[in-house]
Amino acid sequence: MWYRSFLSLVAVCVLLPLQLPPLKAAPVAYFPDDAFSDLTWGRAELVQELSAGLTALREPSLYAKGDPKFAARIFVRSAFTGGVVVRVEQNVNGQLRAVVKKWKPRQNSSAVPDDVTGVPLDVTATVAAQIRDLADKKGFWRAGSLQDYQSVDGSSWLLEVRDGDLYRAVHNYSPFAGTPVFDIGAALLGLAHVGLEYGEPKIE
Repeated sequence: MWYRSFLSLVAVCVLLPLQLPPLKAAPVAYFPDDAFSDLTWGRAELVQELSAGLTALREPSLYAKGDPKFAARIFVRSAFTGGVVVRVEQNVNGQLRAVVKKWKPRQNSSAVPDDVTGVPLDVTATVAAQIRDLADKKGFWRAGSLQDYQSVDGSSWLLEVRDGDLYRAVHNYSPFAGTPVFDIGAALLGLAHVGLEYGEPKIE
């Protein structure tokens, strides 16, 4: 009978949307295509690893974000000491936002847990200007990720700086004092009162 066909059609229209898999959000583009281009090997794996960590921390993309006047982020992780992220942002209206996220190591792994919450930081426009000036003074915009040395058991340091339309990301393993990643990273960590012990963040 016609009404049976009609009821069947209604059932399909109602039940079909319930059976469709949920739509997945597009992955966040944390880095431009030419990021870490000076690396001779492991570049794709590094981008994937860093992106996974920032995603687990629910961090925004400084590269893709359209409105920051200035932004800087240090992302350090270690299987022995844990990890920390400090991010400072200033939008075109001069409004500032800063946050720190810290975690202890779990099962001797450098993997980033997905339950880390952020704590707001009180940062002034003067401090943001000092970080910007430090990036220029330390030659960050010319720095690269290729190192003459690499510590197998060292920590992973990612430093990102966004100044208007300029963006750069540099990654080092256990950088030495005097290098752009270490000096600017240490200044950002200092905003969150994260001290250094033997050149590594002391997570408390």
